[in-house]
Amino acid sequence: MNVGTCSVRHALALSVLVSAAALLSCDDGPADNAAVCTDATCVRAAERRCSDDLTASLVLAPQGTCAGDDGQTCAYPEPTREECGEHGVCVEGACVTVESLCDWPFGERISIQSQLHVGDQSDETDPVTGQRVDTCCVDFDGDGVVDDQLGTVFRNLRTALVDINPYFDEQIRHGDFNLLYDFRGLDDLVNDDHVEILVYESLPDYNLAQQKPTESGTGSFIVKQRSWLPDTRIPRLHLEGRIEDGHLLMDQGAFAFYFAISDSAGVVELPFENFLFDGTVELGPNGHGLKIEATLGGLIDPKALFRTLNNEVHWSCDCATFPNGQEAIDVETGGCNAPLPGADCQDAFCGAMTDQQVCAGVLSLFEPTIDSDGDGVKDRISAGLFINTTSAFIATDPASGIEMQCPE
Repeated sequence: MNVGTCSVRHALALSVLVSAAALLSCDDGPADNAAVCTDATCVRAAERRCSDDLTASLVLAPQGTCAGDDGQTCAYPEPTREECGEHGVCVEGACVTVESLCDWPFGERISIQSQLHVGDQSDETDPVTGQRVDTCCVDFDGDGVVDDQLGTVFRNLRTALVDINPYFDEQIRHGDFNLLYDFRGLDDLVNDDHVEILVYESLPDYNLAQQKPTESGTGSFIVKQRSWLPDTRIPRLHLEGRIEDGHLLMDQGAFAFYFAISDSAGVVELPFENFLFDGTVELGPNGHGLKIEATLGGLIDPKALFRTLNNEVHWSCDCATFPNGQEAIDVETGGCNAPLPGADCQDAFCGAMTDQQVCAGVLSLFEPTIDSDGDGVKDRISAGLFINTTSAFIATDPASGIEMQCPE
């Protein structure tokens, strides 16, 4: 029976994390494939879902009514909200009490991000389309061509600044860029209409002699405290999706990477808007977590990208300072500011961002190419990513990890 779906759209996470926020909406499905809709056909299971901020349990109304222009669509009342309280958090639709993060109820289906690659980096082209074979992932403007501006920019800058995919490979391999995915409410790897996904920042459990923990499928990882919003029990990332024919699908409002340049650096958000995630799903080597090969397409607000670049300059480029509280990039105008005299940056990135002329040349590559809201103004940068995961474990003794600061 097609009972429709009720999904929570989220604002979503690089060293990385992801946060949830946004819009609750109910997609009212057709009435039980019946020729004529009646109230008797507009019935669904009395299930629970979590609110977008995980502070409440939402009770879905089981009884709907016929609605729509043709009267053939089931419409359901807004869910009933039950608050979880001061030390409560919603997990798998139910409120649970979490006195301390050391008591966090981790699930069993844990996966580690084993690869993150930016699309459009290959030198090989498709003989039919003329595009690079790894161009990814979505045609946002409907012209029949996949849009991947971010990948094109990184490819053009890889000699001057950084070869982005090998850089990500190194960060993941060295434990500087490890995301854990905690799949909740997953009952079927082939078809499941609702799956919750919590994402944590982590590092390998160095108390163990592990070989290639992000690749083995049996690695053990310690979760970092900054996986939760400060002074809360709310994970930075809460996603919802579904599995259809062995594919994990998510199509939500935004997916925000959270970059932590170093342990002392603040967390910086880089949202992917209108993102579409599609990945094949199978059981990983440890028999619990998931092995996923996925693509993620989305749009980026240039201002968010400029803020991310400014943060990188702030924490990484002590070779230069800017006058009167200025930053390397004026976020509102997209212009580059000149540092104070005496700047001497040898690093390729810092050298580019603190040289006003070179910086302007780099930013010119990020001129938006997508009109996201149909107002005739191009205001977003298209992007495509390849994301792989494999199964993993969370360290059984969190006290062994100073990041969690749990009592013995």
